[in-house]
Amino acid sequence: MEIVRRGLKRITGQTIRAIAYSNREKYSQQASLFSDLLGTSLRQIVRRGKWLLFTFENSMGALNHLGMSGRWFVYESEVIGQDLASFSKSQTLLVDFRGSSITEKLSLFEKLGFSVEHPPLNALSHGNTSVSSNPVEGQEFFHLNKHGAKISTSRKEVTHEFSAHPFFSPHIQLMFILDGSVAIFEDVRTFGYFRVYSNSQTMFSLPSLQELGPDILDKAFDIKEFEKRLKKYPRSVICAKLLDPKVIAGCGNIYRNEALFLAKLNPFRKIGNLDKSEIHRLAKALVQVGATALNYGGSSIQSFANAEGARGRMQERFLVYGKAGFPCPSCSSVIQKTKFQQRSVYWCSQCQE
Repeated sequence: MEIVRRGLKRITGQTIRAIAYSNREKYSQQASLFSDLLGTSLRQIVRRGKWLLFTFENSMGALNHLGMSGRWFVYESEVIGQDLASFSKSQTLLVDFRGSSITEKLSLFEKLGFSVEHPPLNALSHGNTSVSSNPVEGQEFFHLNKHGAKISTSRKEVTHEFSAHPFFSPHIQLMFILDGSVAIFEDVRTFGYFRVYSNSQTMFSLPSLQELGPDILDKAFDIKEFEKRLKKYPRSVICAKLLDPKVIAGCGNIYRNEALFLAKLNPFRKIGNLDKSEIHRLAKALVQVGATALNYGGSSIQSFANAEGARGRMQERFLVYGKAGFPCPSCSSVIQKTKFQQRSVYWCSQCQE
């Protein structure tokens, strides 16, 4: 989430000119709140654990969670071919992104004040290398290459020279037209959300945010607080509580596996059996994994990409995650895998006793 937040940082200070939102209930029921955002500027985006918190100049706020497949794309005004600062229309539009044809989508863009007839490939940093075969509308595919754009019904035309453009994705949930850019929230599996609050203080006061544990990306990670929260669950196994945001924030399944390996701790040990030195070793490993992930732009296992469309490279640094059946990087024993609480756990039975 921190990678996404940094990618969105450049739209802060811009005024919201128009909003297009999905007809899915979680968005359509916020119609009046979206209207209230028109004409105000985005003041700040902060991260709390796995949430992004948007605050606006009119004191409103929005809580954003990416779910399992959510991602943001940001396009600058020169990509869109329109000076959005002079855009005079202020409107919110409810859109059936899933059911609209390509022609209807182009008409929508015209209503919003910009044209995407020939979006350049460098709109996304991976534009010339991404292979995409996702249908944009039924059996139609929208292809881009250096010569322009075209619509085809053939999946075979998708090569390394082409990529499907997110502007035409049926999975768009939100589209913000700002002063100098367009920000798109796309969510294929729809577990994510963008929840608007009439007062940002109400948002910041939510128990789910107030109760968050120490964050693995905090420069001054509070090891003592982490130890205190962890010890509240002496009968739980360590891997279970590392996914509890009340114990530790910012740690997902991938990074708990990597941190437990670095700390040489068996994922299924009871917390009550861990001594202070082991807990501190785990805390340092969590911080180390978080810092490495940030340095390499996050982990792109399936759909993750930053706001420029670039994939992260942390997956190239994995030690045990996704390595079942491969030799341990430390002792050459076979990496084990099991399902625990419906999540995959990877570990070395020799190194992690």
